[in-house]
Amino acid sequence: MAEDVDSYHSALIASALARLGDRLHVSDCEVANIHERAIIDLHLTDIVRIPRHLTDRLVNSGLAGVYIGAGSVIELDNLRFLDEVHPVGWRPTATYADVPALYDRNQKYIVAGTTMSNAVVRRDVLHEYGHALGRLIGLNTASELRERHADANYWMTLPPYVRGQYAGDEGGRRELLAELFRDRILNRNDAISRWGLRLTAWLDQELRL
Repeated sequence: MAEDVDSYHSALIASALARLGDRLHVSDCEVANIHERAIIDLHLTDIVRIPRHLTDRLVNSGLAGVYIGAGSVIELDNLRFLDEVHPVGWRPTATYADVPALYDRNQKYIVAGTTMSNAVVRRDVLHEYGHALGRLIGLNTASELRERHADANYWMTLPPYVRGQYAGDEGGRRELLAELFRDRILNRNDAISRWGLRLTAWLDQELRL
């Protein structure tokens, strides 16, 4: 059984490497426990889900690396300075050591660890790919996304974490895009159900999904 698990893990890494090449960094798998290994493998599975042409587009637009491994994100990237920083929107005592994944917009890295037990449910690496798309190919400022998030009637239907402070809020708009991308990659019907046909169809057209 262990040999089968290792073979599956190796196959996932090979598939992800075929898409990202030396931009993919997978670490600490040999010391990961069963739960951590399952999350790492899910991150890799989701990387492979992303259409190859879209991965190529991100790389050509400047994506510098994808770091996957056991532990917190600050241990996987050069992010120790965030250890005592409070992430916006999180509980008052949280720091970036509690964050399961992030897009490092300065170094243009996606980083996904195993810190939170709900990472399997959230599919964090896809969410962070959405943030990378927003920054690197300019979707954060696309007119359709701006107009939709600024529509007060639509805005009122959104979950609080993608609303931001007001209709059209930049931070809320970025989170909406990241959530939309994650759901669209996983299941188009679910994306339509959560975010509407108009926005889902727009993303399909922009990304050729």
